[in-house]
Amino acid sequence: MVMASHNPTTIWNSLCKLRLVGRAVALGFVIVAAWLIAGPVAVFLSGGNGIIAATVAGAVCLVGGEAGLLVGSFAGGPLTAMKGGMVRMFGILSAGLALHALLPALAAAGFIFYLLAFYMVGLFAETILFLADSSRASVIKRTV
Repeated sequence: MVMASHNPTTIWNSLCKLRLVGRAVALGFVIVAAWLIAGPVAVFLSGGNGIIAATVAGAVCLVGGEAGLLVGSFAGGPLTAMKGGMVRMFGILSAGLALHALLPALAAAGFIFYLLAFYMVGLFAETILFLADSSRASVIKRTV
């Protein structure tokens, strides 16, 4: 029986090959995985309102992250791709503050804490995906 190896170089090479849709799907998987961890904690701490707060926070971070990936992919370079990060940050934090202020039940269930947790997880994942994309772009430029 042959065991599949999970060599970090192989994983990195796979990430480098991802296009925009692949990076968006990968980000979705990361946010869902984080939600699978946060969900039981949310139910334990706040019951039904907790799971709703965690779900809404995850959805806000996913939508903001996807928008950031989209803007960053069309920005044209590493420095201008930071515009994607700014779109992500502004969208997530402004939507999060508005929801926190307008929905007291979400606020009481710890919405802002879930939002910040998902924000950090998404930021880490997007940074890795951006670095992989930049690495792929630099290899393409060197071979042309």
